[in-house]
Order: sequence, then C-alpha cells, then structure tokens
Amino acid sequence: MSKSVGISSCQRVQIPVGKGVLVGALWNRQRIGSCTPYLAKAICRDQAQARFPYLQSDGRDYWLNFTVCP
Repeated sequence: MSKSVGISSCQRVQIPVGKGVLVGALWNRQRIGSCTPYLAKAICRDQAQARFPYLQSDGRDYWLNFTVCP
C-alpha cells in the first residue's frame, strides 16, 4: 500500500441488525485502459469524526479487494 488514491466520502448510515451487505461509495475513474484492482480499508467515524477501522474476528483490520473498469 504505497500509494493512496484518496478517501471516499463518509456518510452516516444506520446498520440494521443482521445486515450482511452494505452499499458503499461510488468510484468513478476517468482513464482509458483495462480494469484496475484496488484495495480498500473499511473504516467508521464516530461523532467527533475520529476514524476507526473495522476489525476481523481475529483483530486484524478488514480490507476489501475490488476492481474498477473503464
């Protein structure tokens, strides 16, 4: 993770009990070429806007692989 392409906008969302899938921010990349893989770190913000990572059951940060295609 040597190069960040930015931070998505954060929106307060109430997560219902038992919800397994959430829709995240939309990413638009203006480039010509093939699909590009990215790695996202899931975080939440508290009321003071402090950032906290979502954690896996083993205590490690939760990361999400995703692909953006032109």
